[in-house]
Amino acid sequence: MIKAVLHARGRIPSPDVRLPLPSASKGAPTDAPAALTALDMPE
Repeated sequence: MIKAVLHARGRIPSPDVRLPLPSASKGAPTDAPAALTALDMPE
């Protein structure tokens, strides 16, 4: 999920991860920042 968010923000070129890590869900790039905001944590 972290790579999906970093990719969505243009900080890394690809959201792909190496095995054995699974790829993030399609909603992760939008869900994760909202969760951080709800926790009042800096992005």
